[in-house]
Amino acid sequence: MLELNKNRKLRGFCTAEVICSVCIFSILFFMAVKVYVNTLNLMKKNNDINNSASFLQGVKLNLLNNFSFNEVIELNKNHNENDENNNSKLYICNENIKFDLLKEGNLINIIKRKDKNQEYSYPHIEIDINKLQNDEIVKIKISYYFDENRNIGTEFIKGNYK
Repeated sequence: MLELNKNRKLRGFCTAEVICSVCIFSILFFMAVKVYVNTLNLMKKNNDINNSASFLQGVKLNLLNNFSFNEVIELNKNHNENDENNNSKLYICNENIKFDLLKEGNLINIIKRKDKNQEYSYPHIEIDINKLQNDEIVKIKISYYFDENRNIGTEFIKGNYK
């Protein structure tokens, strides 16, 4: 009788062992799926940041290379002529943040002055132009706002060199 019980235990798995192994496999599978989804989300955010930095660099290079000092001053004057607070901030709204518009040389057409009651949706770009040293140099600060708390930016100077 003892020999029959020993053979019976060695024959195979019982139902509880199969259920436990399926549960462990399911837990490991769902953990792997969660890690994969988090990796995809992180890759998407990283790609968005890289595209934003590239667009920001494109705006900077466009202002440096395609605009003269006087054109930058005129750009600032034209967009701020009715502003009694002397607010020198210009904006590129969310709808105009496209590489195609930048490549076509339409930077002057996509830059807008913010109206008093208007709030731009995120993301948007803010351009701040300040005169330095007897109006011969301007400091241009460009900031790309993802939301209220996150932004990236660059600043540079452009002078009236002869």
